[in-house]
Amino acid sequence: MKTVLFANDGKIFENKNYSTDTKEVKITSIKDKLGCYVKFEEGVMFKYIFNAILKDKEFFDQVYSEELEGYSLTAFEKEWKKKADVSYQKEFNIKYLEFNKIYDYYQIDEVEEIESFTIVSAVGNLESQDMKYSITLVPVNGLKQMPVKFNDNVNIYAVANDDEKEEIINIIKAKTKMTIYQMIRAIIFEIAMFGGPEQKKEKTKEFLKNINAKTMIPSLKTRLEEAIKSENYEEAAELKRIIDQLTGK
Repeated sequence: MKTVLFANDGKIFENKNYSTDTKEVKITSIKDKLGCYVKFEEGVMFKYIFNAILKDKEFFDQVYSEELEGYSLTAFEKEWKKKADVSYQKEFNIKYLEFNKIYDYYQIDEVEEIESFTIVSAVGNLESQDMKYSITLVPVNGLKQMPVKFNDNVNIYAVANDDEKEEIINIIKAKTKMTIYQMIRAIIFEIAMFGGPEQKKEKTKEFLKNINAKTMIPSLKTRLEEAIKSENYEEAAELKRIIDQLTGK
């Protein structure tokens, strides 16, 4: 299938098939490439991907109206045009933004189902371990300078239960691909989860207002230590983010 390649100099190319990394035909818009697979040249930054989305913002407002829930991509332009803010990137040792395809396996009333969706998160480092951080409350200009990658590895697990224990079994281990449509949906889902930029600011204030920092921080630090010891790095990442917000770091 045809593939859109985002080059690390900001140019975008269309290639005839997924297996090649050559730059065959330069294109200026991705709005008619939604079904094409997408690849990222090593080192390409998020600013080039989001610029391509904003170029056809009115079109994507219609395509992703459900994810935007009444908002418009125009709402993010003012924030996007600001100077790149790398404070979040430095604070959490963010190395890159990573797209993943997630496949959830269910068995309900003896009917087996697999649900697929694409997510994007920031990959940072904590205690020498790679961790994934949510970007839902990060201003879009805080994402500009982050390199972008796609993790094409997929693992599908099933849970087997008996009277004594629960066992998680890896039933499929494979490679996958991502389309332009799936990539843009993942981005919009994250940045618009709480609305536009102003709504996200209010959500952050509301979150902090309802927490008593003096009483919460010691407990949160204990939970952070426990999460690291048990190798629950996703929970540890979220706990560290909350602690840093409460302490003003």
